[in-house]
Amino acid sequence: AQRTAFEKLLAARRAYVVAHASEVYQGGTIHWIRTVGSQEILDDLFRTELVQFERKEWPKLSESQVRTADEVLNQKYSTTLQKVRSRTQDEIEDGMVTAKGLASAEKSWERYRDAWVAFARVRYPGEVDAIRAKIALDRYRWLKTIS
Repeated sequence: AQRTAFEKLLAARRAYVVAHASEVYQGGTIHWIRTVGSQEILDDLFRTELVQFERKEWPKLSESQVRTADEVLNQKYSTTLQKVRSRTQDEIEDGMVTAKGLASAEKSWERYRDAWVAFARVRYPGEVDAIRAKIALDRYRWLKTIS
């Protein structure tokens, strides 16, 4: 069960990392460097968290953070989506993140989060809520970088 859940997690992570390119500014001559660098950060974060969890170094979150992580993330996603929707056509043509790109990446992230939760249920059953909150807060921090 753990192996199957982990394989699904790896597939969801890869899909999210690829979809993440649509929420990275694509303007300028170095847009591909920003995209690849951003994707590498996501890959590194995944590996780091997995190693920490295997060492039983659980997220250091308060009960309140665990309880409200999804709500905080949803609020940030809504405000980011509103900001992106207000872009002019010139900004979009210049490579700014679009609402469609953001929504696509968010759906991919949701599948990634769900795969993490499914894996945590079989591998770290006592820490599922903390891990879900950590993944949500990681996404929250990422959404803060979208301008």
